[in-house]
Amino acid sequence: LDNGLQHAFIYTVEHGVVELPLVNGAPATQAMDLTDRDENGEIIIVGGGVYGVHDYAITAVIWRFSTVTGEVLETRDVGNLPGFDEGKLFVVNNNGIALGKQGENVFGTVTKYDVHTGELEQFGFPALPVDLNDAGQMVGGTYVGDLDGNLTQMSIPPDCTSLTLTGINSQGWLVGRAGRPYSDGAGRRLANWVRYTDTGWHVPDPGSPWDSGFAMNTRGDITIGL
Repeated sequence: LDNGLQHAFIYTVEHGVVELPLVNGAPATQAMDLTDRDENGEIIIVGGGVYGVHDYAITAVIWRFSTVTGEVLETRDVGNLPGFDEGKLFVVNNNGIALGKQGENVFGTVTKYDVHTGELEQFGFPALPVDLNDAGQMVGGTYVGDLDGNLTQMSIPPDCTSLTLTGINSQGWLVGRAGRPYSDGAGRRLANWVRYTDTGWHVPDPGSPWDSGFAMNTRGDITIGL
């Protein structure tokens, strides 16, 4: 934006970069996740209207985008629950269920939003959900749960000292990052990506510092960053 604040956009092969509109009262926007294309070529994008400084949220937002026409079909200010003045949506699945938070602290109050009914409600998950699959399974922190309220706290993988889950695929396999009880020789403890599948935890040999897994596809391939 001309004022130097961030402005969310969507990129498609057909239409390139298309800016997503601002919402009332928010000088900047942030897009966090999007669905696959539906049978009409539409995509749902979730995020928030933000102040533009440290991504402080103002209100949760969804956008609907047509890959057929290249137009933003809808910009919806989801709003906030009573008693809250900040909100954002972080993840959405192909069934139109989005998860986010309300409140200004680190984790806030977890919320669930149904794109089809427009219902926004509190959702009892003990950490900020960072991924959600189409079966309604979600991850965040060390927890795995589902939309029915079932919850499991994963144990720390073998030869590790901590765990942060960052992704879950359609099969319920997990990816994340784990601290390791090793040093790089310069006083820094190592951290590595880890993966959980039907055969249990896969922990790589200690590698470079701060290797982290972020996302996993249906075949178990993962993205890794530093």
